[in-house]
Amino acid sequence: MNDPENMSYRMLRKKCFKLFPKGEKPRNCSGKRRELLERFLEFSDQRSAIVAVSYNLSFASQLNVAMGSEKDFVEQCQRAKRLCYFAALDKIQRIGEEFGLDVLGIQEVEDAQMVDRIASRIPALDSYYRAGVWNRNVNKYVGAMLMWNSKKLGRRQSATTVNLDPEDGRTCGIVTTDKGITLIVAHFPWMQTRREKQIIQYLITPHVIRNENIIMLADTNDAKTLISADDPLLIAGRPLSQNLTREQVKKRLKTCCWHEQGHQYESYSDTGDYVLAENVLSIQMPYDLPSNTPGESALFSDHSPVVARVALLPS
Repeated sequence: MNDPENMSYRMLRKKCFKLFPKGEKPRNCSGKRRELLERFLEFSDQRSAIVAVSYNLSFASQLNVAMGSEKDFVEQCQRAKRLCYFAALDKIQRIGEEFGLDVLGIQEVEDAQMVDRIASRIPALDSYYRAGVWNRNVNKYVGAMLMWNSKKLGRRQSATTVNLDPEDGRTCGIVTTDKGITLIVAHFPWMQTRREKQIIQYLITPHVIRNENIIMLADTNDAKTLISADDPLLIAGRPLSQNLTREQVKKRLKTCCWHEQGHQYESYSDTGDYVLAENVLSIQMPYDLPSNTPGESALFSDHSPVVARVALLPS
């Protein structure tokens, strides 16, 4: 009776429910028996898939100081009397509850207590690596962080930090686990040309020890949409992408950034926040973007998070 082909509709639906997060159960676990069976077989074959989230949490929002490119965003949070950073942490918790969460990559890590704040919200993220590089322009370290579920992805075997821009301080943290998985969190410098994209590839690749399963969680500052399935990022010989065409990326992943009306930059007009891997099954912005009307208060970070399902290859 363990063969799905011989299961009753009721049992098949019950097992299907276990494969999907709360919000996706009705859509994926209904319909005629043959449709349900095909969907169950498709996704049960992908039980090795993990949920990955990339989120730039805005250093200015963490400090609650109106400065940098997020100046107008923090000012709007202050006008709304909203602690946007803590609201963003609660959003991460909500993502974990609704989608599941196996690995989280955060860019612009400023808060000294961020690990504890996230771990208290999502205890399954029991391992972390906090990377930092020196930014000469502001004379301070700037950071990024990985948190992951070691039961699924393994314990840290090695870790290193790379500065992707010695002048501006752009952090890249690389972790290899004892399950042969490479996790990368990165905050790219502005990437306007394919040559600049190649430089990023050359900087990261020598530090990748294992390349069977690479998962990158990055704010790539890819306003030109230079990374897609049409033109992937090549890291250690592996083509990493969102598994979307360039046009699909431009349509679905405009994650950057919130700006007030009348600002020199449009609100949420750029791509760049990605989960990149060889086998991305799905990727999305999980929630509606806030408006930039003067009274908007549903604010979190100036970036949107992205949530992806990534299939792991046998190592």
